[in-house]
Amino acid sequence: MDPFTFTLALIGIIMYGVYRMAKLGVEKQDSSYTEDEGRIIQEVNRGLNRMEQRIDALETLLADRIERPAKTYDEVQQESEFVIR
Repeated sequence: MDPFTFTLALIGIIMYGVYRMAKLGVEKQDSSYTEDEGRIIQEVNRGLNRMEQRIDALETLLADRIERPAKTYDEVQQESEFVIR
């Protein structure tokens, strides 16, 4: 057996071993969700839902602010009780 063929066979065997170990690890990991992991996933989901509600509220506030123009400096001064003249 020449060295090239031997090297190719060795690389193939190593790659197959790495593939099998990775596949076995993924299968084992997928099937073994613990109660803690499930609880954590649910908490993250609830947190994301609350964040979505907050973002919707902020979008509404920004849309309201865009619809009415901001007051000018003179308008704010006229409304103020403590205007120095």
